[in-house]
This record gives sequence, structure tokens and C-alpha cells, in this order.
Amino acid sequence: MDMPQEGTVGAYLRGYGYVVDIQGSWKDEAPHPELCLQVLGHEEIEGHTFYTVHCELQTEGLKMRWDELFRLVHLRKFLHDPLKSSLGTEYQKHFARAPFALRGGIVGTTARLDAWCNALAACINTRGCAPGLVWLALCFLQVPEVLNSSPLSPRLRREASDVVEDETPANEVYGPVFRGKPVGKDGASCGPEETTETIDSGAPHQELRKAGTWSSFFLSSVASMSSAPASGSEAACEDDEEDSRPQLVLSQAQPRNRTTFEGEPVWLHIYDVCAGSVQVVNSLFRKAGTGAFHAGVEAFGCEWSFGFTNEGTGVYSCAPRSNTQHEYRESVLMGSTKLSEKEFNELLQQLRRCWDGPSYHLLQRNCCHFSNALCSGLGVGPVPRWVMNLAGAGAALMGGVKAVADFAAVVKGEYASACVTAGAVDRNLM
Repeated sequence: MDMPQEGTVGAYLRGYGYVVDIQGSWKDEAPHPELCLQVLGHEEIEGHTFYTVHCELQTEGLKMRWDELFRLVHLRKFLHDPLKSSLGTEYQKHFARAPFALRGGIVGTTARLDAWCNALAACINTRGCAPGLVWLALCFLQVPEVLNSSPLSPRLRREASDVVEDETPANEVYGPVFRGKPVGKDGASCGPEETTETIDSGAPHQELRKAGTWSSFFLSSVASMSSAPASGSEAACEDDEEDSRPQLVLSQAQPRNRTTFEGEPVWLHIYDVCAGSVQVVNSLFRKAGTGAFHAGVEAFGCEWSFGFTNEGTGVYSCAPRSNTQHEYRESVLMGSTKLSEKEFNELLQQLRRCWDGPSYHLLQRNCCHFSNALCSGLGVGPVPRWVMNLAGAGAALMGGVKAVADFAAVVKGEYASACVTAGAVDRNLM
């Protein structure tokens, strides 16, 4: 399914009964929907093991049930890894008794994954996950889309009372219930009690469908070259090692992606160009859709960006969210790329040749422009407008200043020429 428009994480969640304040936090006094997750079994499809996850989401006037098939590698990359990175030390508090299964197709994986999904639902239901993580979870789980009449409030409408339930095809909407076809390990579907729900006739029914000054801010954005450590190999059980990187912070402004949660995730990491006063200014400018930011793109376990060098390429790498020249702020999930790691490395080689260090320009060719080019090459671009806005505004400002200067030079030249001509005429008259 498509992701929400930029800046609509809170509005997207409100469509499902979650209440998020203007600061992007939960409202404690507001009711919280109940999410239930259950791994029913697995099946082999084209040589890959897929796990059937049965999902239920219930809040006042809204109840949904649906099922999706997921590969373990996608559950890990798009859900487990961001969740663990974002929760930090709090992760063990919620998942100590439910370690994630990092290898599929072995005995006990289904039960381990089921326990982890149960712990995830409990973490979300107890507000242990920030709104950004809940948004990510619902999008990944392919929650049926709510048809909204506005970005903030869902459109409610009653279904005709004479609809015969038995005539409702599987995987289609009947009233407020999305009826999936849960398939277990043995291929048997759930009984009637697993696929039908009733809600008081007085409760509103919600229609659902499946859906898938300026330059001074930038002076610190010239980063030195650094290298990123090689990504670790896949382990058979939960890795308890502490991550020294900053905790992942999901931006409240996520773009609408045209990709599915498959392949390799691509993250856009946003930094304040320096610590201190710029962070305060960015906090204000960010609400206006702009700011002074450094950006880097993470794919295949490494973050890539662009900066000034006297010679050679300006493309460099670092560990994700760990650029020491800037202060990490937030991250945007751009989507997933279909490129293989080999194809990605070939793309990088092309960019390294095109983006040489001496060509760096503070406003017209900087790290944000490089990130946009890399995301486009990965098939997940462009980057959100607010990342590019200040650079664009600065470039426009500099262009305007140059135009005024050029005009002034022309006027000055014409004035000087006129003075010379007038002086010549005066001499001739004498």
C-alpha cells in the first residue's frame, strides 16, 4: 500500500482511532485502539518461506481483521530492526521474553515469531512505541485503508442493513469488518468465530478498503571523509549487543512511496548542520517546512553522503545516523529498492565519478542534492521537499542578488558611458 503524504503521520493514525498531539506524542487521556497479532503458520512459495500474520485492530466504531504473508527477512529489516533501534534500552523491557527469530524455515521459528508479534502488539497497546513506530507497523502490516473525507477525520457511513453477510466475498469489506482468509500451517482456514464480528447497530460503521543568517547555517555542512564498518552477519537468535549509534527517530513527515516493503530498505537520515543554536532554529523552521539540514542515505547497512574536498570524489560513507560532523535529528523511510547490492555498488561508482569534491556548492550542489540523486537512482526518490527547501530558497536568494548586481553593473556602465558622451559634447561646444 502507499504510504501517507508528507506530514500526515498523526492524521493517518487518527484515522484508526489513535490520538496524537501537535508535538507528535500520544495523548495520555485519549482511548487507545487494541491491536492483536498472531502468526498462524508458514508456507513455501517459489522457494521462500512465508509466514501468515493474522491481524486485528479494534477501536470505538471500528473493527478490522486481515491477514498478510511475510518473509522473515522483510519482518526483520522493515519492522524488527527499526523498532529495536528506536526503542534502544527499552527494547529489552518489552521483548526480553520474546527474542526475534532471524532465520526462517527451521523448527520453532513460527512459535518464536508468534511470541515476538504478540510482544509487539502489547508494546503498541501500552503506548511503549512512539507514533512513528505505530505508523511504520500499520503500514508494514498492510492495514486496510480508511477512506477519509479530510486528512484529519475519517468518513463514517452506515452500511445498508439488508446486505446478506454470506454473499460478501472473502477478502472484501462487509460493514466495518475486513474479512480475510487466515491460512494456517495445514492450509485450513479459521472457523466462523475467527472471521465474523458484530457491532451494536448504533455504532457508526466505517468504510474500509484494502490498499495497499542563511549561508552561516550551511558552513558546517562540509563533512570530512569517513568510513563505515562492515555490516554484521545474520545471527540465529536475538543480538543483545548494545548499539552505540543514536536511537532511530522516525520523522513525523513521511513521504508517499510507490514501493512495497520488499527488497532493501532505504532510509534518509536528517541532521542539524551543527549543534547548539542551529538546532533551536531548525525546530522553528521545521514547522514552516524548511531548515538547515545535512542529509545522508542508508542502504545495505551503510550511510552515504557528499561534501567538499580539494580533489577526488566528494562521496563518503559513515555508519548509519553516526555522522560526527553533525547532530542527528530524524529519519524518513524512503521505501525499498529493488537493486541488488552489486547493482547498488555500481550505482555508487557512477555517483562517485560525477560528484567530485571540488564541485560542492553550499546551496546548489550539496549533501541534500546528492541524497536526492542517490534516492532517485535507488528508485525511491525524490527526497521530501522540506529537506531541500532552505537550499532552494538560498539559491534563489543568491540568484536574485546576482541579478540585482548584474543590473546595477549595467546601469553603472550605461551611466558612465552617458557621462563620457556628455563630456565629449561639452568639449565640442566649447
